[in-house]
Amino acid sequence: MNAMNKAATKRRKLLALASTPVIGALRASPFAAVLGAWAPARAAALSSTQARQIVGNTVLIGQSSPRSGPAAILGNEMFEGARAAFEESNRAGGIFGRRFTLVGMDDGYDPQRCVSNTVELLGRNVFALCGYVGTPTCAAALPTIEQAGIPLIGLFTGSEALRAHKPGVFHVRASYGEECRIMTRQFLAAGADTKIAIFKQNDGYGAAVEAGMRNAMRELGVNHEPVVASYERNTLDVAKALDAIARSNVTAVAMAGVYGACIELIKGLKSPKYGGVGKAMMFCSVSFIGSSGVAKALKESPDGVGGIGISQVMPYPFASGSGLVTSFRKAAASIGVEPSYGALEGYCSARTLLKGAERCGENLSRQRLVDALEADVDFGGFPLSFKPGQHAGSRFVEMTVFDAHGRLLR
Repeated sequence: MNAMNKAATKRRKLLALASTPVIGALRASPFAAVLGAWAPARAAALSSTQARQIVGNTVLIGQSSPRSGPAAILGNEMFEGARAAFEESNRAGGIFGRRFTLVGMDDGYDPQRCVSNTVELLGRNVFALCGYVGTPTCAAALPTIEQAGIPLIGLFTGSEALRAHKPGVFHVRASYGEECRIMTRQFLAAGADTKIAIFKQNDGYGAAVEAGMRNAMRELGVNHEPVVASYERNTLDVAKALDAIARSNVTAVAMAGVYGACIELIKGLKSPKYGGVGKAMMFCSVSFIGSSGVAKALKESPDGVGGIGISQVMPYPFASGSGLVTSFRKAAASIGVEPSYGALEGYCSARTLLKGAERCGENLSRQRLVDALEADVDFGGFPLSFKPGQHAGSRFVEMTVFDAHGRLLR
């Protein structure tokens, strides 16, 4: 089939989805509106579509994440970690005989593609969604997900705006606000005269971290106005941000970007072109930077770019420790996946979904899954606490730092 025929076939499939019962509720809203303001919560109970019992022995779980482009490492790790959990469960006989299959789609970290993927996954009758990646992409897709009445477990974003209670949405990571507090404390520990800059992606992700940093600075008594510089999502064009930060005399930079852009910023600030001003600066990032991407960049260009602090919302995955990490490392090794923070988060998200399915017993339905998840769970050293009206399960944050050789230390 040539490219034109493939494109036409895909268009016909997407048009056909509009007449299905699952997608029918979405037809009243123009596609552009789905990308805009949040749809209001429909009710605490989910739709009749969500309440139906699942009968088959194969349960499809959908995921949209960046599998290509500058944020590809994040999406691929999230997918592989979740896949490791589902395959681990399947090897053990499944949940009451049911086997779970992860259906992943690439959105390239683009909000419109994430919504399109979500619509397609709904048309494929996935039972639930797991491991979506990114603030702008999740913000775009959540109204569609909520209208369809389908659970989403595990969002790779700490945006406070996305953590407002939604009946079927469960967060397994701490918020950016909690990460920003630990980063600000790290900066202040270096000296009372710390002057902070915020380097951010120019979208909802960057805005969420900027708000978190401003709140943390106020709470911890930092009186100066931060210098704010930005770059555009899915690019490495940090030239304007470099100029702004280099001229600002800051001593610390809080970063809210992905690994490629952040490395370009640090390399530029430490280069002779800017007088090496970055050599005297502290650099810290929230977890979404992608620790594996930073490690890869450092190993490829080990020219004094080390010393980057990263707040982490999952336990250290590179050595067996907690029960969760030990299980993760075994499950990941069984399918040839390297340990990473992103893969551990995907694994934890999928394990959370599976725990809910196990609690449902033989009568598995979407509403029963949501009800079953509204309880405490501990996978061994990493507790999650969910309850009705409160679906943000973790406040775990710790600081790590890269040395000049690309090794991540605690």
